[in-house]
Amino acid sequence: NAGNLHAALQYAIRQGNVELGFELAQALEPLWDGYGYGRERLELVKALLALPDESPPQVRTDRLQKVSDQAWQYSDYESSLAYSREGAGLARRQGLPSRQPLYLNRLGRILIQQERLLEARQALEESYSLAQADPAGLNPGSPLAQLGEVALFEGRLEDARRLFDEARAWLSPEEAIFLAMTYTDLAEIALIQLDYAHAINWLQQAAPFVDVHIRRMLAYLCAAAGVLLQAPDSAQTAAFTAACLIGASQALSDRSGVILAAYYQQALATRGEAARQRLGDTAYHEAVEAGRLLRKVEALELAIKLS
Repeated sequence: NAGNLHAALQYAIRQGNVELGFELAQALEPLWDGYGYGRERLELVKALLALPDESPPQVRTDRLQKVSDQAWQYSDYESSLAYSREGAGLARRQGLPSRQPLYLNRLGRILIQQERLLEARQALEESYSLAQADPAGLNPGSPLAQLGEVALFEGRLEDARRLFDEARAWLSPEEAIFLAMTYTDLAEIALIQLDYAHAINWLQQAAPFVDVHIRRMLAYLCAAAGVLLQAPDSAQTAAFTAACLIGASQALSDRSGVILAAYYQQALATRGEAARQRLGDTAYHEAVEAGRLLRKVEALELAIKLS
């Protein structure tokens, strides 16, 4: 069972058994993802990476890439940068050039989270150029989607829409996290422009992909709350549900350690205030607390059902 796997992983770390440790970590992925215990996963896998590792360079770079991704998802930017740089250096030394656009793509993500948007754009533009030259190494839609998010955060809505449209032409279901980003951010653009019909359409297209990671789910819950508050026949019930989604987002963020970018934090605050104004303080806080009690799957089902 999960408890035995967890104990076995800790034993593998104590014994320095890297291969067994990573096998057990992979087996525990559904538990960590299902209950939102990403921070625990990150710390255990970081301990595995710190052990002497004689695996082939390709295996090591793949592990470094995955843990770097997990680290930035949970706002451990220092570790994410360190693993990215180690992976990129190992790739260069071992003749694995396809890792360079991946590193730049991830660097752009970290810089976005740190609100260093100009630097993010520069890294992502270089990543996109390299990916265009060798799409087998990185789907060009990945940096394009992130460039679209930079444009959204900078308020360049038409540039953002164009970049997302270009990204959609490249992306396939294998790049679910970037499809989730693209469709959810297109919904955000529609909400800014008070285009409810397109906002709900984009959210419906995002729905199959948003469970790929907690960060994308949090962004989806935020956008779904915005759609509920902007619905043409929006009433008290819609506002109560929007507040539930805001509460669920808060609880999931607290439990997982994932911190959304400033754009989404501001959007949640604005939408929370709109719901509070409509419901009154007592009903609003009741709705938020009800949302905080929802499990991850319940919150996502509620958002998908109502959007």
